[in-house]
Amino acid sequence: EWIYNTVVYRDARTSVPPNDSAEWAAETVTQVRQITANASGGTLVLCTSKLNARQIADGLAEELGSRLIIQGPNAGVSSCAARYRAMYLIGEKPVWIATGAAWNEIILSDDRADSTEDNMVSDLVIPRLPLRLNRSLSHQRRVAMVGETVHWEEANSHFCQGLGRLIQTERAGSKNLWVLDCRLDQKKPWAAGFNKTLSMYQREPQERGA
Repeated sequence: EWIYNTVVYRDARTSVPPNDSAEWAAETVTQVRQITANASGGTLVLCTSKLNARQIADGLAEELGSRLIIQGPNAGVSSCAARYRAMYLIGEKPVWIATGAAWNEIILSDDRADSTEDNMVSDLVIPRLPLRLNRSLSHQRRVAMVGETVHWEEANSHFCQGLGRLIQTERAGSKNLWVLDCRLDQKKPWAAGFNKTLSMYQREPQERGA
């Protein structure tokens, strides 16, 4: 239960579907800017492509300055994670625009002996669902044999791995989960698996009269 009971799944979406457009990027940047402004700890933004990561990072660079960690050719996952931890441990609130292996290989946890609350990642942002990321020939053969459900099953597995970056210890403080992809609300059959996974988290309370 400790994986879920301190996490609030926030009701926030972009109105523009994730299509790599300038409009989508601008709206995503606005959302992430608000999230980081209110975050109690560090913010991890998991992107599905280098293009999307760059679009978001470019929109935040001037405002966030040294708080912003941008993964790229000269800054791999390990070095970004090390920088993120170091910033948090000196009282900063880092913001990492991450992609690739950051979805499943990193552990961002405050393991200091005198730490009573692990808030190294207080906010996890997923701007875009990890759909159709696997373009290998073996994956395409599976799709040909089994059907399109292979895409959705693999994407949901990848999604779950990303969600695992939010909670690493039982000392977790209050966490916020943000999934900004508006396609979740389109009631399409493929979205059911993602929504079932997200139903494990407590939802943001609705305002009276909303």
